[in-house]
Amino acid sequence: MEFKEILKKVEDSKEFKEFAQEHADKYLAHGFTMHSKPGEYDYQLGYFCPSTGLITVFTVDPVKRLPDDQAFNKEGTVKALDPDKVTVQCSAAEQQALDFLKEKYPNETVTKIIIIVQNLDVQVYNITLVTDHFNILNARIDAASGELISHTMRSILSLRQSDEGKTK
Repeated sequence: MEFKEILKKVEDSKEFKEFAQEHADKYLAHGFTMHSKPGEYDYQLGYFCPSTGLITVFTVDPVKRLPDDQAFNKEGTVKALDPDKVTVQCSAAEQQALDFLKEKYPNETVTKIIIIVQNLDVQVYNITLVTDHFNILNARIDAASGELISHTMRSILSLRQSDEGKTK
């Protein structure tokens, strides 16, 4: 199932329609999936409500509303994701990130795949590949053109060092 099918399934559901009646100012903020093998998707869609500052997430199979949560952002708001500008399939964006990893870092084997489609001034697939060597490749792929916008490779251990600096 691809992004627009997922969106339709969620927004056609009773759970979403009840939510939409309660939150007229809501808008689509992101799509999310995390899995260990390509093609094994467990999708979620998040909707931001500016009036509450909360994100409401819906699972897809089955459609279920999860408890509201604080938005994870620095600016205090979340940009709307325009589904009409998401023309590249999630599976194609994922494959592009996997191919890039294989080409540039052939000794890395993926153990976890995290994909978020979101608006970062352009609609992007923000893909994180966690490897068996404790590295993470973050690739941003334009959701309209399929172009690789940026990538970074870091050790997971470097994240711990930056977290320790924040707590001091």
